[in-house]
Amino acid sequence: MNHRIIHGLLIFMVSLPVIANDWPEGVTNTVEFRLNATRSLINEQAVAYMAVFGEAETAEQAALKINTDMQWALKLLGEEAALEYQTTDYQTSPRYAPRSEGKVIGWKAEQGLEIRAHDMQQLMQAIGTLQDRLIVRHLSFEPLPEHKAQAEVELRRELLARFQTQAIDITRELGRKRYRLVQLRLRENQRPEPRMMMKSAAIAAPGLKAGASKISYQLEAVIAIEENIFTIPHEK
Repeated sequence: MNHRIIHGLLIFMVSLPVIANDWPEGVTNTVEFRLNATRSLINEQAVAYMAVFGEAETAEQAALKINTDMQWALKLLGEEAALEYQTTDYQTSPRYAPRSEGKVIGWKAEQGLEIRAHDMQQLMQAIGTLQDRLIVRHLSFEPLPEHKAQAEVELRRELLARFQTQAIDITRELGRKRYRLVQLRLRENQRPEPRMMMKSAAIAAPGLKAGASKISYQLEAVIAIEENIFTIPHEK
């Protein structure tokens, strides 16, 4: 079964006006603060990014070559039930003669192939076979999508709870009893996924280690301090 995993940036933002009917005009007592939370997840799957290339006199001939090679690769992968795979970017572009002011002398085409596996050895064996016609762009290690999603939920809940505690503490430290939420931004700190650029001769090299990935979220808040807005419960 082919699986497509989409990575994106999640941003949760609440924005409220500082001035309201019960907010005295001209009040500008605001406090800004930032909170961060991080989780470390074991990388339980390896992802290989491969590609097939073709060059020919016409675009149709170049496309035919990479289509033939890709169908060969997909047939081989279809025999491995434990591997998840999908084709990715596809592009064709003209080849120009040197110093010819745009004279087209041929065409080149390229298509990507993404392969995921829990068993590193099985993935390496598949890559070794596929390198007869494809090249390896890079190799990375990632947590399972369901584990990453659960960690993200936990991080968001943690930050929202810490925000409430921080807002109350700040209000009390300033000698006030109430605060108003002005703005809240909650987002994932996007970090480039570590990827290893692999050469054909090095793809079977020992010593590859999956390691762990870090997922980090950040909360930015602005609160306004004034009486008669939000009441903080008394400590027991």
